[in-house]
Amino acid sequence: MNKSRNLLAITVCFLFVISSISIPSGASNEPDEYPNGWTHRPIMEQFTSLGCPPCMGIDPDVAKLWKEFREEPGQPVTFVSFH
Repeated sequence: MNKSRNLLAITVCFLFVISSISIPSGASNEPDEYPNGWTHRPIMEQFTSLGCPPCMGIDPDVAKLWKEFREEPGQPVTFVSFH
């Protein structure tokens, strides 16, 4: 019984050590090509409430931005809207 516990403990330790070893990936250090030199995609967030009249005033501006940027591949923008 004691031998089986020792074997189990050694096996668990071995698996832990093996799983913690980092394996080098094939990723290169070359920079990726991004539109306009961007490295991140901008996000336009609009969280409003129907019970907040000043908040609802931004709707026309957000709609204008969405129409302007939605099909422009050189200006990738993600729009998130929640009412």
